[in-house]
Amino acid sequence: MKKLFLPAWLYNALPYLYAGAGVVTIAAIRNGMALFAGLALLAAAFNVWQLRFRYRQLARRRPRTPKSTDLDLLAHPDHLIQLNWKSSIETGHPVLDAQHRRLFGLANEAINAVLAEREKADLVLMLEELIEQVETHFRTEENVLAEIAHPLFETHRSLHRGLLAKAKELFSQFERDQIPGTDFIAFIAYELILNHIGKDDQRFAGDVIPRKSVWESSP
Repeated sequence: MKKLFLPAWLYNALPYLYAGAGVVTIAAIRNGMALFAGLALLAAAFNVWQLRFRYRQLARRRPRTPKSTDLDLLAHPDHLIQLNWKSSIETGHPVLDAQHRRLFGLANEAINAVLAEREKADLVLMLEELIEQVETHFRTEENVLAEIAHPLFETHRSLHRGLLAKAKELFSQFERDQIPGTDFIAFIAYELILNHIGKDDQRFAGDVIPRKSVWESSP
């Protein structure tokens, strides 16, 4: 199905159009149906404003980093955001790349769920799974680097420990209502995905491509 994109001027004016139409409907047509329709339009305007405000809050937390990464954090017409996977950040190892794509998917689900204000219990389960998958991936990645005696093994393992400790700390604070969910997903999006997978992991990309054995390469 082809997606319909609004012109920028109409997109920016949309909440004002909703609100204006709601006020005019209530004032001009004095009956129950008009009141209902007018209130519905005002509610739509409020929802659009609220979603845009949440998006801007998350965007402000983005660290000021150079725009050289091949990863994008995209704003979509539905006011939510999505991490965009690109093949240019593949490491060449099929298991690691599959795990990376899985983390992208889970991160996108978590981002959209937090911004949509899903139930706290649902968010906790979703974020717990995300952390578990991150921990599993880090362990797999370290095993791959250790098997080939890669010189970045110790440095990379240290980065993993710091990121995982920070993720668990933020998750614990979120569970205790000490921080909003947007703080946690901002860390996941920018520190774990954009900076770590998009930059740190690229330092060994190509080095981890599985080598064919003599028997596999023989005709």
